[in-house]
Amino acid sequence: MKQQKLSRRELLRITGISATGVLLAACVTPQGAAPATGGEGAAPDAAGTEVRFATDWVEGARGATMDAAMEMFAEQNPDIHVTLEPIGGDYFDRLLIQFSGGTVADAILFEGVLGLEFIKEGLIIDISATLDALGVDQSKWRPGVVHIFKQENKVYAVPFQLTPAIWVYNKTLFEQAGAPLPDDSWDWDMVLEVAQQLTSAPDAYGLWTRVDMFHQYGSAGLSNSDIHWVTEDLTKTNWDEPGFAQAIRWNIESVQLHKVSPPPAEVEGLLTAGISNLFATGKVAMNRVNAGAIGSLKDQVGDRFEWDVMPTPKAPLTGKGGGLWNDQPHVVTSNARDRGVLEEAAQLVVFLAGDDVQSIIARDRGSVPTVQSIQESEAYLSPPPASMPIVLDELAQEVGPFYFPNWLEWYRTANKEFELGLIGERDVDATIEAMVTECNKVLANIEA
Repeated sequence: MKQQKLSRRELLRITGISATGVLLAACVTPQGAAPATGGEGAAPDAAGTEVRFATDWVEGARGATMDAAMEMFAEQNPDIHVTLEPIGGDYFDRLLIQFSGGTVADAILFEGVLGLEFIKEGLIIDISATLDALGVDQSKWRPGVVHIFKQENKVYAVPFQLTPAIWVYNKTLFEQAGAPLPDDSWDWDMVLEVAQQLTSAPDAYGLWTRVDMFHQYGSAGLSNSDIHWVTEDLTKTNWDEPGFAQAIRWNIESVQLHKVSPPPAEVEGLLTAGISNLFATGKVAMNRVNAGAIGSLKDQVGDRFEWDVMPTPKAPLTGKGGGLWNDQPHVVTSNARDRGVLEEAAQLVVFLAGDDVQSIIARDRGSVPTVQSIQESEAYLSPPPASMPIVLDELAQEVGPFYFPNWLEWYRTANKEFELGLIGERDVDATIEAMVTECNKVLANIEA
């Protein structure tokens, strides 16, 4: 069968990357693939079946989880030899280049933002028959894959990397300042009040507000509203609806008006050697993150200060916490079908979503376990940090993402326009208006 590729034209259309950007990405020397068959550096047995697997779980807590998972899979499946292809850096940009060249791995960690287009192009494969044949109970996953991966009784992904939005706080900074510790009565106003008490610019800040639709203004808007980012008929972006507009205003004003968050231009100067997360430096008192960051925060913070999970502050219009959950699942690509290893690749992604690997995730905390019983286990909910059960409290209040054609372009447009307000190049009202106008242009270009 002829190997299926993503054409250059389709690559540009789907991602919104400029032609120059694609050429630059293509010129980057690819990172070497590290074979993993239960022993480091071991080559696949010629008598077995090789499955190529690409992931960005290559460092820290996530890297440790994947190393343990690959060793366990090799022990349980001696006739399937997994060649692990770790991709660091711009993971999804590299994947797109591999899709374009027809060199993508058989099983890959993927993302819902590209799901619709890749399903339409036939580049990721329906694995519902394999799930049925293996007797997989899909109800054990909570909440499961995002909606676009289940269409017309077909299943195109298996959940793996669950990342609900949560808040974390630096307990040491709070206690040093004599500030009240956060509890489930806090709302957005209380966050600002305490953040002002904890801010001593330019050395320390009460908050860290970023250009991050998923875990910042977009997630906050979902908790402050009963509608989603766009209308169901994809004709209008809802950034100017009261719940979202208030969230955008609150985030921008935390930087520009209240000055309790560092301006984006100052963030790099606040980082310290070996620490890539500003909260982990100890210079930020509160931060909205995805719960999958808990493992890396444990590693980066160490014993330098005490930190914990806090309840998501209640939104003013709804009184809700929560926000957004997302899951980056594993998918099986058309290359697996063309190479005759579809069943083996599907078996691998099911294994990664199973109890054995999800129990390792519960321990290492590079993500939230996708299996409900493991989410609720002592292995995941035990300290540190002390208030791990809050993660599940927030997950129960959250909604999943709403993906649609041209979503990636729409998302980048929203962040670009929001950033101009966050850095103070225009006022909040003009920012919200531009976000709606420019995002609506993307919606208008969706093909019927």
